[in-house]
Amino acid sequence: MMLLRRSGRPAPSIEPGYLPTFVITWDEPEASNLQMEVFDDRVEVSRYFDGRTDIWYEPHAPGESFSEAFIRELPSAEA
Repeated sequence: MMLLRRSGRPAPSIEPGYLPTFVITWDEPEASNLQMEVFDDRVEVSRYFDGRTDIWYEPHAPGESFSEAFIRELPSAEA
C-alpha cells in the first residue's frame, strides 16, 4: 500500500481472500482484468483474458522492494 501512496497510483478495492489472504482489485480500465492476492511471503498476480489467465508470483516480505515487473503491472499513476 505504501508503494501505491508514494507513487500516486489509484487506490484499490481490498476484500478478504482465501484466509489468511486478501485480494486487491482496481476499477481503472487498464486494470479491470488485474487481481492480486496477498500472502505472508508473496503476492499472486493474475491477469484475466478471454480464454486464459496469466498468473505469476512476486516473492515479498515487509520492507522489501518490489520488482520492476511487479510495478509495471500496477495501474498508472494519476496525471
